[in-house]
Amino acid sequence: MRYALASLLVGVLGCLPLGLPDPKIPRAVGDRAVLFIGNSHTYVNDLPGMVRWMARQVGDTGLRTGEVSAPNFALEDHLAIGQAAKALQDSRWKWVVLQQGTSALPESQANLEYYTRIFGPAIREAGADPVLYQIWPFASRRFDADAALTSYWNAAFAVQGILAPAGDAFTAALESDPPINVYHDDGLHASPLGTYLAAAVIYARLAGVSPESLPATFPSGSVDSATVRALQRAASTALARSPARPTARRVVKDTTAGLRDSLSAPRLVIDDTTFFPEGLDVDPRDGTMYVTSIRHRTVYRVRPGAAAEPVLASGAEGLGAAMGVRLDVRRNLLWVTAADLPYMRRDGLPPTPGAELVAFDLASGRVAQRHLLGDGSGAPGELALASDGTVLVSDGLRAQLYRLRPGARAIEVLRPEGLRSPQGIAVSPDAAVAWVADWSRGLFRWDLRSDVVAPVTTAAGGRIGGMDGLLRAADGSLVAVQNGGSRPRVLQLLLNATGDGLEDVRVLEERDAYEGEPTVGALLGDRYFFVSSSAWPFWDEQGGRKSERGPLPQVILRELALPKQR
Repeated sequence: MRYALASLLVGVLGCLPLGLPDPKIPRAVGDRAVLFIGNSHTYVNDLPGMVRWMARQVGDTGLRTGEVSAPNFALEDHLAIGQAAKALQDSRWKWVVLQQGTSALPESQANLEYYTRIFGPAIREAGADPVLYQIWPFASRRFDADAALTSYWNAAFAVQGILAPAGDAFTAALESDPPINVYHDDGLHASPLGTYLAAAVIYARLAGVSPESLPATFPSGSVDSATVRALQRAASTALARSPARPTARRVVKDTTAGLRDSLSAPRLVIDDTTFFPEGLDVDPRDGTMYVTSIRHRTVYRVRPGAAAEPVLASGAEGLGAAMGVRLDVRRNLLWVTAADLPYMRRDGLPPTPGAELVAFDLASGRVAQRHLLGDGSGAPGELALASDGTVLVSDGLRAQLYRLRPGARAIEVLRPEGLRSPQGIAVSPDAAVAWVADWSRGLFRWDLRSDVVAPVTTAAGGRIGGMDGLLRAADGSLVAVQNGGSRPRVLQLLLNATGDGLEDVRVLEERDAYEGEPTVGALLGDRYFFVSSSAWPFWDEQGGRKSERGPLPQVILRELALPKQR
């Protein structure tokens, strides 16, 4: 679950100009003037200003930039409004940089190429070259990265233009060791590091230089030289993988059909596609599965061989969007995290107090314990149950951890330095240590006695990011869903003896795509069950359906056999 990343987009766009495009045209233009036509991917962190600053670092004082941009604008919107056309006519340009969204879907690819073809002659008449600034996919849809590159590649080919593969540079940065956090917290826009990376791709391509020939400096000196060099290497990698001017069309890789053979198989299929599954647990006594529904605001019980049935009525007791779930068989309790999210049903259902941790009695379905988490404004996702009955909860929106000790009335709130989007939690058998998967910043070890939270790294010092669910297997390894890479994967992480380092990372399964977004799972012996069809990519931040995504995916929970560690 990464609702935290998507929801912060509202806060970002709330600070940005709305309505007509905002033209920022230089008063004096020279032979090396660049006009940017785009949307928030251009104006967030002032990409044109970053390109201009980058040029100045190497004494290139002749490069100037102009900009016509507006939130959510595609090229067709710029054509309809007319300010971009006016900028082309009123000033002299050498390059005109075009961008819209990811444009990975087939209809979006056709749209980008069509309107690029319309812009092309006007750009040529202005004496300029068209430049296609390739955008990256949502962090939750990294499997669209290849289709996004293909889309901008083919648009550049259509007008004999220049390709600036910034989105592919994002892929290179995320796959570097350690991975570089190039995404803003909203999971869509570039972080300052991501904007530097995009600027390096654009400037290096226009100037005909290597990104690695640029100084290892960052505006205001806020980033160390080693990180800047790593960004420059990622830019070089992307530029080396794509021609400056594509001379042939690129074939789109199919990311949804013809899935490769894998070890996992559907264990449970639910006919109701609006189900929106998120949390999952399995009763070790009889294999009964418990799965939450964000949309239906409840938890369903699925006994072996039987259909899914609600444990409680939808929205009962004011329960909000049901997120994480863990079964406490010793105490006959079902722990659930819930939040007030735009995706949940509200019609005729009672209001919810917001973010909370609720324990239901398994026999009666009645509330046994109820705890508001903070001020109720967060988005608690996953939870873990320690052997002593302690409940641990992550909140990716507030970058917080919560702890409820046995018998305690008050929830402890922890804000560990270094966490940005904590997701899955796994606990050691002695309840002394927990591991937290921070989606943005990798794996962390949480000493539950001292409350020291420190990163867990590979032998080379790298971190494994983009992980959602996290569980501890009987052999001591950790099992996680990684949905932040170019392909979603199930990983097995082998820890060292002290649990503060990784000895090995094994890919148990990797696919081009699942039914929806894989998120979390549960363990029963050597069997791993996981949600492979969570519907996050199919809903927008306001709780509306994304029409371009098509029908909701079939609700499927999968089963995977775990290999032995040794």
